[in-house]
Amino acid sequence: NRRLIAWKATQENINSLLASGGDLLRARARQIVRSNPYASNAADSFVANAVGAGIVPSSLLTDTALKDELQRVWLAWTDEADADDLTDFYGLQAMAARAMFEAGECFVRFRPRRPEDGLTVPLQLQLLESEHLPFEKNEIGTNGNQIRCGIEFDKIGRRVAYHFYRKHPGDATDQSSKGEIVRVPASEVLHIYRPQRPGQIRGVPWISPALVKLYLLDQYDDAELDRKKVAALFAGFITKNAPEDNLLGEGAPDAAGAAIAGLSPGTM
Repeated sequence: NRRLIAWKATQENINSLLASGGDLLRARARQIVRSNPYASNAADSFVANAVGAGIVPSSLLTDTALKDELQRVWLAWTDEADADDLTDFYGLQAMAARAMFEAGECFVRFRPRRPEDGLTVPLQLQLLESEHLPFEKNEIGTNGNQIRCGIEFDKIGRRVAYHFYRKHPGDATDQSSKGEIVRVPASEVLHIYRPQRPGQIRGVPWISPALVKLYLLDQYDDAELDRKKVAALFAGFITKNAPEDNLLGEGAPDAAGAAIAGLSPGTM
C-alpha cells in the first residue's frame, strides 16, 4: 500500500551484494565501532560473553601422567601461539571474536616453523583481517577453478585455496609487496564466519542491522551537544534610557562602574 510504495527490496544473492558493497559495509562497521561508544561497548560485550578469558580445551586421556605432560606442553605453546607476538592463544580467540562482530569474518593461517626456531611446538597462528581477501577478485583461475570473492573453488564446490594480499591493503606504514596477492591452500587456513544464508561464502558484520540507527544516533548526540554548547554562549543585553535607571534591582555600581543584579530563569 501507500506506506511501503517507496520500499524497493532487492532479490540479489548475498554473495553478489557482498561482492559489490562488502568493502563499504565493512569500512562503515569498523568506523562505527571505533567512534561510537555504544557500538564499541557492544563489541566488548560480545567478546566477553562469547570468549571471556578464553575457551580452554580439556584432554580426554585416561593416562594421568601423559595427560599432565600434555597439559604442560599445551600451556607452554599457548604463550607462543601468536605469529605476530602480540598476545597468547586466548588473546587470539578474543581478537577473532571481535573481528567477527566488527567485520563479519576472520582468517587464521597456520604457520609451521623450523625446529631451530626454538618453539615448544613448531607451529604458530597468524590472524588475518577480512581486508586481506579481496571481494573484487572474481575470475577463472589458470587451473580452471573458479575464484569467487578471493576464494578458489574446485569443480565440485570445495574450497581449495584463498588468494590473500601479502600485506594489508590499508596499511600505509608498510610499502613492501604492496598489492601483491598470494595463493594459500585452504588446508592452511581457517575461515571463521557465521553463514546466515545458504551458499554464503563471506561473512557479514554482525553489527550491520544497527549501522544506520547508530550512525543517526551519533549525529543526533553530536548535534544536541553542540546545541547546548552554543546555547551556553548566549548573553543578555539590556538597553535603558538613562544610566541611573534600575531595571533588575541591581545594587549601587562599584568602583569600576559595574552594578550586580540577580538573574533567574526566564528573566530574559
